[in-house]
Amino acid sequence: MLTGILLLMVALWLAMGVQSAPGAPGPPPKPNASPLTASLRDLVRTASLSPGLEAAARAMGVWAGPEYVRVIVESAIPLRPPPPVQVEMRRGDAWQVRAPRASLERLASLPGVRRIRPPSPHVPALVFSEGLAPGGFFPWINSGWNGSGVHIAVIDLGFAGWRELSNAGELPPFVGTRNFRADGDFERTGHGAAVAEIIYDAAPGATLSLFAINTELELDQAVDAAIAQDVDVIVHAVSWFNTGPGDGSGALGDIVRKADRAGIIWAAAAGNQARRYYSGYFTPSPAHPSRHVFANSDEGNDVYLKQGQTVCGMLSWDNWPSTVDDYDLYLYRGEQKVARSDDVQNGVQPPTEALCYTAAEEGEYSFIIVHYSQTYPPVRMRLFATGADLEYATPAGSLVQPADAAEALAVGAIHWREPYPLEPFSSLGPTTDGRIKPDLAAYDGVSTVTYGPSDGLGFDDDGKGFFGTSASAPLAGAAAALVRQRYPVWDSAKIREFLKDWAIDIGIPGPDNETGSGRLHLPPSQPTITPTLTQTTTPSPTPTPTPTATFTPTPTATPTQTPTATPSVPTPSAPWLALQPDALLPGYLAPQTAIISWGNHDLGDLLRLELTGPIHFAGGGASQTRVMPDESGQITITLFVDIPSQPGAAFTLTARSPRTQLTREGVIAHTWYLPVIRQ
Repeated sequence: MLTGILLLMVALWLAMGVQSAPGAPGPPPKPNASPLTASLRDLVRTASLSPGLEAAARAMGVWAGPEYVRVIVESAIPLRPPPPVQVEMRRGDAWQVRAPRASLERLASLPGVRRIRPPSPHVPALVFSEGLAPGGFFPWINSGWNGSGVHIAVIDLGFAGWRELSNAGELPPFVGTRNFRADGDFERTGHGAAVAEIIYDAAPGATLSLFAINTELELDQAVDAAIAQDVDVIVHAVSWFNTGPGDGSGALGDIVRKADRAGIIWAAAAGNQARRYYSGYFTPSPAHPSRHVFANSDEGNDVYLKQGQTVCGMLSWDNWPSTVDDYDLYLYRGEQKVARSDDVQNGVQPPTEALCYTAAEEGEYSFIIVHYSQTYPPVRMRLFATGADLEYATPAGSLVQPADAAEALAVGAIHWREPYPLEPFSSLGPTTDGRIKPDLAAYDGVSTVTYGPSDGLGFDDDGKGFFGTSASAPLAGAAAALVRQRYPVWDSAKIREFLKDWAIDIGIPGPDNETGSGRLHLPPSQPTITPTLTQTTTPSPTPTPTPTATFTPTPTATPTQTPTATPSVPTPSAPWLALQPDALLPGYLAPQTAIISWGNHDLGDLLRLELTGPIHFAGGGASQTRVMPDESGQITITLFVDIPSQPGAAFTLTARSPRTQLTREGVIAHTWYLPVIRQ
């Protein structure tokens, strides 16, 4: 049956796509072949940049100051550009340069230059971290497994406010920084700072470094530096597009594999593209055979933009790494074409197109895919959008790069409140080669100083907090750091498998392409697992240029590892109790859930819980007795406000075991529970 359908599709293609219907308009005229991509040609051939073109240039990552651009030049021979073009760095046959806008056409005419393009498209994968309790972090941290001796590097687009966060205790007092951005703008965005806040909450004993990048070449340099500095975990919460076919191959996958070979665990955001991704085989329109039909007879995939809002579209198709199949991407407002990407594909260029546009007026805009030339049956196309949801979205396969790499721990997003629903934007697998991704899911919608406190509401309910897989990936990276401290002889693959094995299955039973193996959860007591010793070779550090550095931490010396059945690291023996969150602020309309954790108790010990003040447990009582089923563990309690009672009224919670006790004071909140950021 499937074979018949495919043959029918091929026949339809041959009948409609190869030869246009009489009188039907064909594809738009193709410009003369030029190494400059279409988006750059538009920038070069405009006398002066309008505010809209400047915004689009910034969105594409090419803006480098008035009349200057930052681009990637692919050249078969060493590049020798004329002044004032400045070469910033090189990776293989790719050269990152800063050049006057007016010099690009001259640069394109140099011998050996095959292509001049913007940097690969990428966006932040959009913290007191409410994810610590459901993730099972507190028993580990309170038992001494806090990431001590482990080096974590956050590689991100910027770290605005990091000094203030460090001074306020939201980041460690000593933070290593390396700036690999050619524009020098280490504080371009606060995204990386929010990611680092979560890591410090979840792995407070780890050494933390912040590496700023903005292109794939800068990312490659940052990873070389991470290897040289003996980094153990990289957290990279950035979504990349058009760097590979979605099977983990390509430039970004190669960078991840380099880190993995050096023993580094790579925690990657799965992406926020479930509503902003479309995949399908080219289907010619009966009215315009060179155009693709997204659904029924609709040739456009619409987005709704407000005035001044920027949208980007990234199109790729099968036949990597280079192709003669030529497709183009356009953005229309009604019948008016407002943006285009119509590069030539003639056998040496990759199967990609990309454009950005800033809306001059509010309304609907349409992505249109045009077939220019095709030598094979219809190919599968992948369209990603940033800045707006697509009318026709196909969430399956919306995973971004480099989360598609087998060596990356790809992390999806679920909300931190029970029942931990999957976020509607969280990217889904599978990879294009059929592997299940993401590997697991972790918690978002959490509080940070950078993005403000959570109000406990979900994303579609206009909730407040740090949403996105950028908030979940750092929790998984921090968990990997705690496991590396506890089992230092394990390699990165073993740690990834440990986290997947202990994840709690949610949603579809078994591993799936929504939440992978389940929600992140560290086991409450020491697992009875014998570490598998692996023989690894430490590569020699690759010398790298040293960008301006605020502070570079001295790499922590790694002790000589003695093969044993279980790593011999002492655990504190004193009994303890802990409460998360520290701030108790239940409201009338929002009963507060809290976690009480314990450690170093005896099996069967009784835990007595008592409340005083205008507050009660589920069922109306002010006291409970629970049995501790293990020497360490945790229970969940819910606090309900008595009615009537006054906002601001005080109450007390006491947790008492035969060995220790814990007392916390709380306050009745004004309607909603607003978690308090740690001061």
